[in-house]
Amino acid sequence: MRSNNEILELIKNLCIEKDISLSELARRVDMAKSAISRYFNGTRQFPLNRIDDFARALNTTPEYLLDVTPVIDNLTTDQPSFCNYGDTAMFAKNLKYLRQLHNIDQLQLAEALGRKSASSISEWESGKYTPKIGVLSMISSYFNVDLDDMMTKDLELENSNQSWSWSDQTNTSDTDPEAVELVRFLSDNTEYKELITSLKDVSKDDLNAVKVIVDRLKDKKD
Repeated sequence: MRSNNEILELIKNLCIEKDISLSELARRVDMAKSAISRYFNGTRQFPLNRIDDFARALNTTPEYLLDVTPVIDNLTTDQPSFCNYGDTAMFAKNLKYLRQLHNIDQLQLAEALGRKSASSISEWESGKYTPKIGVLSMISSYFNVDLDDMMTKDLELENSNQSWSWSDQTNTSDTDPEAVELVRFLSDNTEYKELITSLKDVSKDDLNAVKVIVDRLKDKKD
């Protein structure tokens, strides 16, 4: 998938190739010329949720602009899906997992995507349908995950396989029971989990230090 800068550069090149002026592009996408100018000069983030409009204006496809290749499933035309790299069920599972991993509710995610209610999020997570490619791109950017991974891989399973489990430290007879218990505690508590999964071959003192630091940061936040 292209980055925002790459998408904008492609749009600029297509405008030149098709002899479409800035004013004409603004008219076609029903946006202010000044807004598009700010996208082009990098002073405003390009709105991925409008990628369909820009694609139509340039007589191309959203997938070409984003550099992904969709396959439409059997959904109705008013519920488009762009899941060549996965299916609706995989996206639904990953969306719910990512949302819960980041401790946000459906309404918070909806608001982050510029929506007024959580109804769409609920429908996506239930597997009713998959959003348009522009929205999928926004979601992958919001959670900082690769779009292809979000649509094709079981992210929960992937993260689980990559995580350092406390049980990995109990394979030797000389393991300190207190250290094992501390790792178990850190792994089981979400506020510590992301830290502990990135640690390897640490001592009991190291683990205690991590816990103390996190506790202090949490106290400051509260």
